[in-house]
Formats: sequence, structure tokens, C-alpha cells
Amino acid sequence: MTKTGARLQRAIFTTMNQTKQRGGKRIGAGRKPGVKKARNRIARSITLHRDTWQMIERKRKELSPSKYIESKL
Repeated sequence: MTKTGARLQRAIFTTMNQTKQRGGKRIGAGRKPGVKKARNRIARSITLHRDTWQMIERKRKELSPSKYIESKL
């Protein structure tokens, strides 16, 4: 084999190995089925005084702040 032929063969081999290492389809990748379902809740933000938030944090126990406020309505 000539020098040029050996270089060409090495270049092809290297290229083939590089393409295999660039990933591809991964098991479990992408959006999960059912992600397109409509949400039951609407995200909003409220501004409360720092003391009010501290009171909510103390009283809510294991509830999330949203669940605690919802329970008081």
C-alpha cells in the first residue's frame, strides 16, 4: 500500500470512529407521553410583605404555600 493509500485508509477509519462517538438516539430521551395534557392549575405570582410570607411558612406545616393559601379560601 502506498503512503497516500495508507493515509486515506487511516482518515476513513478515523472518520468512521468519530461518527460513532457522537451519540444518537438515546433510550428515554425526549418528551414523555402525556406531556401535552392540559394543566389543571394556572401559574400566577403574588407579592406579599415579608412578614406575611414568614407567617405562611410557619403555619403551613407540610403543605406547600399554594396548598396552604388554597385551603384558606
